[in-house]
Amino acid sequence: MILSDKKIGLLLFGTFILLGVVIFYSESPTTKKAIKTEYSNINYDYHSNDPCISKPKEFRSDKKSEPKNISIYFDVKALDDNYGNVFQTADDPLTIRLELSHPNTLSLIAGNDKAAVNIYKITDKFELNVWHKVEVNVNEDKKIEVDIDGQNMLSVVDKSIMYNTSDIAVGSGYNKLRGFQGEIKNFHINYERYQRVFIFGLITILTNILLVISALLLFYKLLVCNDDEGLYVLLQSQHPVPAQYLEAQRKRIRIIGLLVGVGFSLSFCHYLVLSYFGFHENVFDYLLSPNGLFDDFTQVSSYVHDNNPYALKAGFASQFPFLYRLASIFAVLPGSLSIFLYLLIFFIFFIIYCWGNIPFSDNATIIKNVFIFSFLTYPFLFCLNRGNYELILFIFLAIFIYLYEEGRVYKSIPFLSMAIALKLFPAIFIILLLSDRKYKAVFYTLLLAFLIMVASYASFKGGILVNLKLHMSNLQLYNEDYAIGNGGLGYCNSAFCGMKAIVAYFHPESFHAFVKLFFKLYTWSTLLFFTLISAYMFIEKKYWKKVTLLVFCMNILPHVSADYKLIHVFIPLFLFINKTETDNHDLSFIVIFSLMLISKSYYYFQFEPSLQIVPYVVNIAVILNPIIMGIGVFTIVFSGLGTWYYTRQARSLCQQEKKIVKGV
Repeated sequence: MILSDKKIGLLLFGTFILLGVVIFYSESPTTKKAIKTEYSNINYDYHSNDPCISKPKEFRSDKKSEPKNISIYFDVKALDDNYGNVFQTADDPLTIRLELSHPNTLSLIAGNDKAAVNIYKITDKFELNVWHKVEVNVNEDKKIEVDIDGQNMLSVVDKSIMYNTSDIAVGSGYNKLRGFQGEIKNFHINYERYQRVFIFGLITILTNILLVISALLLFYKLLVCNDDEGLYVLLQSQHPVPAQYLEAQRKRIRIIGLLVGVGFSLSFCHYLVLSYFGFHENVFDYLLSPNGLFDDFTQVSSYVHDNNPYALKAGFASQFPFLYRLASIFAVLPGSLSIFLYLLIFFIFFIIYCWGNIPFSDNATIIKNVFIFSFLTYPFLFCLNRGNYELILFIFLAIFIYLYEEGRVYKSIPFLSMAIALKLFPAIFIILLLSDRKYKAVFYTLLLAFLIMVASYASFKGGILVNLKLHMSNLQLYNEDYAIGNGGLGYCNSAFCGMKAIVAYFHPESFHAFVKLFFKLYTWSTLLFFTLISAYMFIEKKYWKKVTLLVFCMNILPHVSADYKLIHVFIPLFLFINKTETDNHDLSFIVIFSLMLISKSYYYFQFEPSLQIVPYVVNIAVILNPIIMGIGVFTIVFSGLGTWYYTRQARSLCQQEKKIVKGV
């Protein structure tokens, strides 16, 4: 037992007691101090010849803190109501911003705890070319009050609002390149913010260091515990596995489990440290974060009401119709019940899938490893957080891969067809069938996928052609917003997003020109690259390597590939773990697969405001994930080509020797 070691038991007990104390007192007034900040007598005039007055004023702060209250008052005269931003306290979404829009509508924009913004209309009769006195107050109880010319125009309490004061701008806001069309006089802002007391921050850091050490010892003890009872037989496959390979499979499980445990511990401690210093308000991490919880599921469910997703949500409904058809089944149920049922289906399947792929016979060891591969892995937790329908796609693909490996080709076809009809990207697995010369299976798969799509289009209002046309239009808008635009840059693992992040960070002045130029070049380059990979698939004989190539390419090559697609890494991972041979690259792939299962969000890029990239959503993993998967792809291809070349050389020598012998 783990706790038989008294020293480790005492360390764990003491660490978690100390952690509990830190968490309990984290919100205590004694652990934080209020700091007052004030800026006053700020003037702005868009048409002034003096650049010191005509240029928007900015006040930035890199210190992460928790706002307590804020008070803003000033005189303003607007000359235009074409979406002029009077001021902001920070970039979206954690902002308080005053915006004037046509016709004569003054609104207050405030960030909320869902990584979005709330819009409060103050008045739709804001008079232009006239001086007004404006006062905005937000207190500690989240009460917002706005007065114009001494008259209260807005008074609301909204506990969901969340903002900071990291990038105050006067005479500008959402778009820093567009100044407010008018004049601002005597702008005054004062606010209080909470900052952690130094000694408490030091105690927090020391506690997290102890937590890391304790977690490492705990996982070490878990992974080296005695599991030498009985004969270990794979549950996924009914074929007997030679005893000499079982130890290699167990070793892979142990090392990957250890690396995942270490990665999770470090990530969790990193999250706690940021949380204690107030940084958690800006970091939409997958751990314990309510931001965007189940958003992908609830948004899709809202689209299928009235059985008209493409027309009802023009510009947003970009998924293929079979996905909306499946979503309509869950949408019949109440919101919380539909989410619960959806996640329960995935959870049960995932546990069974893991259980059947853990090469051990005793239940305790299997349960331990199932827990590690689920609740300690980033793809699993991220998918639960988002609730994306990628979970259903994963179920279809996992069943297809299992049945196909077992030789039940025609039974696997419906699952691949449904996967293709759901999101199209799985069509990449057609190459697997072609490489095995399963031409009839290819035909039946594509035919069934096509029929499912057509039937799904026809099932919505407007019929096939209307919905197809609307869908293509929505896909174009999605492409402009997420691929060419920056909507899909955060939490993305495609090579295109990684390159965009690098250029945006190091050469922001060239970013937009780069994206426009590189978009088509990248498209043609990836088509060429995948053509070469497809050709190599006819050479590669190992099943797990074929599946790994296809899964990695499915993630890397699209222009946008959100992190919930990392859930598919489990499919080649379990094939790799359960393979019945060893080679020189086993350790490399243990590291590659382990890295793909852990969070790497240790550094968040801060981009130029003019790029309009949402702060604190693009982290270093956007660059690392495609690099890691790319290394895996090239390792398989180059090692395979080397083996193929030497095999051909050996055969050629053999044939020459036979000819010599015959000649003698």
